[in-house]
Amino acid sequence: MSTAYSDDLTHTIGIGSGYPYFSLKYGLSPRWSFELRGAFGSGISVYGARLYHNLNPEKRTVIYFGGEVDYVGFDVDEVAGNGFIGLVFVGGEHFITKKLTLNLDIGPVYTNLMDTDSDISVSGMDWVVNIGVNFYFKRF
Repeated sequence: MSTAYSDDLTHTIGIGSGYPYFSLKYGLSPRWSFELRGAFGSGISVYGARLYHNLNPEKRTVIYFGGEVDYVGFDVDEVAGNGFIGLVFVGGEHFITKKLTLNLDIGPVYTNLMDTDSDISVSGMDWVVNIGVNFYFKRF
């Protein structure tokens, strides 16, 4: 089904929520989007940005790939510190309506964290899956 849903997202702002994040997304063009994200938990905060490249923006289900960089701050069980996360991903965004979407992506993630009191650092690779919803509401 071809519907030109995401062609309308150029210069559009969307708000999103997923497991476990909140986001603000901006359509730079039919093929490119930028997103700011925040995730908060018990003693952990993650703030970051994503860049998306849409492969088929004219379709109802848009396939995309991109990258993400995040800052991490934590203070849990007598361990406090900060670090960063880097992620590449591939996924899709399905338009339920012209304003409401479901999205899912997966990719390898590199994490580097450091305890600020002891200068001990931990880093490694893993996989992450993101699932969420977006609501596009404003065109500029």
